[in-house]
Amino acid sequence: MTPESRPPASPFLVLFLGIFAVSTSAVFVRLAQMEAAPLAVAAYRLVFASLILLPFT
Repeated sequence: MTPESRPPASPFLVLFLGIFAVSTSAVFVRLAQMEAAPLAVAAYRLVFASLILLPFT
């Protein structure tokens, strides 16, 4: 590694973001189910997950 290159994101930051996403997902799913049908909520979650993972393929 050269001195001018920056290391990737801190592992602690990534860990915090992952824990935050998992811990708040139940709240957001509950709120979404009050507004939309369960099948629509599942489809939206699948689309968003696919878009997030797309750059890593």
